[in-house]
Amino acid sequence: MHSPGFLQGPEGTIMVKLFAGTDIHVQLAPDTARHLVRLLERFNWTKSDPQLFDSRWRRFWRGIHPIERRIVSLYVQSSNGEHFRTTTVWLGNLPQALHSSETRRRPPRATDGVLNEFANVEQILVRACVDADKNDDVHDEDDLEPSGIVTSPPNFPTSRERVGQARLRQDRYRDNVLALWNNACAVTGCSLAPVVVASHAKPWALSNDGERLDPHNGLPLVGSLDRLFDAGLVGFNPVTGSMHVASIVGAHDRVLLGLPAPLRRRPCAKQAVFLRYHLDYVFQGEWESDEASGSGQR
Repeated sequence: MHSPGFLQGPEGTIMVKLFAGTDIHVQLAPDTARHLVRLLERFNWTKSDPQLFDSRWRRFWRGIHPIERRIVSLYVQSSNGEHFRTTTVWLGNLPQALHSSETRRRPPRATDGVLNEFANVEQILVRACVDADKNDDVHDEDDLEPSGIVTSPPNFPTSRERVGQARLRQDRYRDNVLALWNNACAVTGCSLAPVVVASHAKPWALSNDGERLDPHNGLPLVGSLDRLFDAGLVGFNPVTGSMHVASIVGAHDRVLLGLPAPLRRRPCAKQAVFLRYHLDYVFQGEWESDEASGSGQR
């Protein structure tokens, strides 16, 4: 499949064809397009040496914002027809302003303007309901993480009807997640339904269909904890349930938010797999296993 490309747009903008098989182009500011190219170059670099892939991937994926991860997943999938772990993306014929040779260095932090543009691109995808060739249930052994969770990007809906059905299934998913935790927040014990959210440990955008609806991939959390968990500012040890808090959350905010606070019970084996993925690839900080010591707050 020919890779979606980057073209010079009007008034210095960049036109990016993100969606293979369609005529949909997204107009991005040069800074945003340049940032996307650097992310994709970094993605390619992680794949350049199979022996170093796991360590490079972990550093790359944990070092970028959740919306950046979703956009990289979107581009790689569109570029390669669902192939994510087993291929790189083609970045030839870039406009001169987008060329970069900094593949060994972590991309610079995305500005708020870049993150906002990435969020708009994601919304365009949802509205467009892109018809990407899919193979929903078949994954090669090489596509498996050591944790046993497939790291393939999202299987995008092929029609508005499919999107609607997926949203309806979310209600059932929430009910199933709550049922595993006695219909209350997994940390606070709050049972006030309107403020408890079913949070994904492995993000929706990076999960396959089965993982998206697996209640063991979820935690019922009150609104503030849901946002912290989704942003990778807190995570939970997969063995003990103790909470890890990212260093960027200051002491004053920790007091205001009541952090750290553990899960009300230890995770089961299935939940532990997803919580470990969250710590490895979503949590914005360092952590070490406390399987032996029983502690691990860092």
